[in-house]
Amino acid sequence: MSKSIVVTGASRGLGECLCLRLLADGNKVVAISRSRSPVMDEMVALEKYAGRLILLRRDLSDPRVASSVLHEVEEMQPCDSLVNVAGIAHPGLTAALSIPAVIEMANVNLIAPIMLSRVAGMYMMRRRSGCIINVSSIAATSALDGLTVYGSTKAGLEQFSRGLARELGPRGVRVNCVAPGFLSTAMSASLGEKDRSRIRRRTPLNAEIRVDDVCENIEYLLSDAAKTITGQVIKIDGGFSL
Repeated sequence: MSKSIVVTGASRGLGECLCLRLLADGNKVVAISRSRSPVMDEMVALEKYAGRLILLRRDLSDPRVASSVLHEVEEMQPCDSLVNVAGIAHPGLTAALSIPAVIEMANVNLIAPIMLSRVAGMYMMRRRSGCIINVSSIAATSALDGLTVYGSTKAGLEQFSRGLARELGPRGVRVNCVAPGFLSTAMSASLGEKDRSRIRRRTPLNAEIRVDDVCENIEYLLSDAAKTITGQVIKIDGGFSL
């Protein structure tokens, strides 16, 4: 049965890939992003996706926007599931990071998912069903050079997900996290071949994680096959964090 799924960070990388896969499976998708996506713009113009794809350009670094956009979505169609993909990393030593960089990471990576989940959770509790998935990172539990603040925001996101799962579970709403390893996306584009080789050597499966690998796990958690799974963090890192 098709579902109505909200995906943030839909203009590139993991978010864009997930939207395309969910649409291919027959779902309705509300794609939220700060910037435009040529791919998603083309999709929304196709007749076969008429009524099944809605694009919203919103800046989730503003907590007020993050708090209000799900009310806007609910006026168009009920939200069965929410996937918080949007994230931003400003690598660097903590002492060298600018205040705006720290605030932006906190707002996008932690505050926005909290605000979105807060509103989505209220509607889902009324319907006594729903699913929220937050995209974390192995940086949440592994101390990685230059990612201290980024990792801290993701660690907060994981703890929020566990607490929210306990709050919403009695009303039939599930909350989980996926924590990808190093993906070949725009966020990791600054990594050179030397760094990539080092990552592969440290990874037992000796392979980089593909965006599709993460999407497959998210799709599973969204499905009825995962109806008894909540409050979990699933690492998709080839064993990097062992």
